[in-house]
Amino acid sequence: MSTDAKDTIYIDVDDEITTIIDKVRKSDHKVVALVLPKRAATLQSIVNMKLLKRTADESKKNIVLITSEAGLLPLAGNVGLHVAKTLQSKPEIPPGPENIGEGIVDDALEVESEPTDFNSEDAADKPVGDLASAALSATAFDDTIDLDEKDLSDEKEADDEKPSKKGKGGKGKKNSKLKIPNFLRFRKWLLIGAGIIILLIVLFLIFNTSLDKATITVDTSNSNINTNLTGTLSTTANLDTTKDIIPAVAQSTQKSQSQQVNATGQQNNGAKASGSVSMSAGSCTPTVPQDVPSGVGVTISSNTFITQQATSFAPVSNHGQCTYQSTGSTPVQAISGGTQFNNLNSSCSVPSMSNISCSVSATTSGGTDDIINIVSQADINNATAKLATVNTTTIKQQLQTALTQAGLEPISGSFAAGTPNTAVNPSLGTQSNTVTVTQTITYTMLGIHESDLQTLVNDSVNQQINGKQQSIVSNGARQAVFTVTNPSPTGANVVIAVNSVVGTKIDVNSIKSQIVGKKSADVQSIIKAYPGVTNVTVNFSPFWTDTVPTNQSKITLVIKNTG
Repeated sequence: MSTDAKDTIYIDVDDEITTIIDKVRKSDHKVVALVLPKRAATLQSIVNMKLLKRTADESKKNIVLITSEAGLLPLAGNVGLHVAKTLQSKPEIPPGPENIGEGIVDDALEVESEPTDFNSEDAADKPVGDLASAALSATAFDDTIDLDEKDLSDEKEADDEKPSKKGKGGKGKKNSKLKIPNFLRFRKWLLIGAGIIILLIVLFLIFNTSLDKATITVDTSNSNINTNLTGTLSTTANLDTTKDIIPAVAQSTQKSQSQQVNATGQQNNGAKASGSVSMSAGSCTPTVPQDVPSGVGVTISSNTFITQQATSFAPVSNHGQCTYQSTGSTPVQAISGGTQFNNLNSSCSVPSMSNISCSVSATTSGGTDDIINIVSQADINNATAKLATVNTTTIKQQLQTALTQAGLEPISGSFAAGTPNTAVNPSLGTQSNTVTVTQTITYTMLGIHESDLQTLVNDSVNQQINGKQQSIVSNGARQAVFTVTNPSPTGANVVIAVNSVVGTKIDVNSIKSQIVGKKSADVQSIIKAYPGVTNVTVNFSPFWTDTVPTNQSKITLVIKNTG
């Protein structure tokens, strides 16, 4: 048969027994020829020989050692391994230390495909290569190795087995059934034990580096800040937080109402009485008095007459006394018609010129009566007084609604009524039996943008708190109370009372960076320094952990606001 049916493995001088065993196990052939180097120290141990034999039995392979070293032959014969000097030499089991002459392989070889008998005498004349065509049956090697829990130190005892005493010529007693430890089983359990230790270490690291967590619960409470802002509402200004100026929008509406009353005024349209008067300007002086112009009122018996022409003066001497007298009589006419201006001839006066005196030079006459009703100022005042009781509640509601619909915050205290615009029909002094007074008033209310108010309030509150550790929870702008003074269609003075709520401002990332690696007491001390923090609870897991993980993703910060 072809030599390809066997496997030839060359052993290096430095190969350990485990390396040789691995090479045998990896072989796919039933017959494995191990070509040993000179001074193969590894197989000079009875223990290693027995391990090699046991490997052959377990893997159902026949091993032939190719070597000519005499020192290996007794060891191979002791465990029952075949030996050949060359690959073409016949294989045989050499005699052991006390069994010189024990046989050449006389057991049958088992071919892979079908069983066949193996005769040791026939095999003795055949080379190893020719024997590779048939698998050596496991029954050809009946010498089993009993691997009990025998210490490997037996190697030295078995390898150096010699006569115990010189001079007696006897040989040491041979242990006919040497037990050695199962190296493979020992290695398996060693690896299993090492794996368990590594697993425990890994689990410990996982529990301490992967499963460690910290949960910090922070209880906080809010505080109130009362703010009174004295500001100005203006329809022409922009927002100015430094001067507390708030831009305002004026919403206005006009309301008109009328009132009619009877005309009670009277006018006499009869003929006007007339007459004449003489005037005197007092003693003579170097300065001539000014003329009395036409249209100057002259009072005669409490009745008013009007001069009809200008009057000039000239000096007149009478009994040695010089006075300024009018150059002639001055015609006068009653201010209105009526018979009450007739027959007046008593003294008169010029009210507008105190230095002028006069006397009636011709009795008044010619006045007649023609009485008609006219609109008097008293009638206008009477009608206006009846318009004073106007209900403005509805007007306020209308303005507030309009401001709200425009997205503004109504300032109800800014409600103001403009100066009434009064129209009289018919006009004063006109002949009429009735008079109607119509009054139009413009009502105004101011509104502001809520955003402007919030900006103003926030700016004021932020100046009173620690912006890094506190924040505004509610600025209270929507519940602000306005006290308005001096309202007008273009602005007003205002005092804004606001109750704002501030709470603790906690930067989660900042807190985490401060507490990594800290113990519970240190964590509480750091967080309680923030305004508004009432309590800090720290929980670690697993239970044996007592510091905050260095990995911030494993830190959970829970903020609870208790109000």
